[in-house]
Amino acid sequence: MAAHGEPVYSIVVPTLGDSTIALGQYFSAFYVRAATDNAFIFHDSPIDSGYSLDNLAPGVPVNFCVRCG
Repeated sequence: MAAHGEPVYSIVVPTLGDSTIALGQYFSAFYVRAATDNAFIFHDSPIDSGYSLDNLAPGVPVNFCVRCG
């Protein structure tokens, strides 16, 4: 993500898989590298991990009919 002097930076980073009851937690590891205009000067964050959950109910199907016609 490019930096343009903003007071706050954020980015959405997807995980590689979702945690489920059947398969347990699926951890993904992340780190952030802050670059400068000098290729030899940069700052790396410590590696940290997190996980996402597939806990959203699916939407109602469109044009669904239990007993049609």
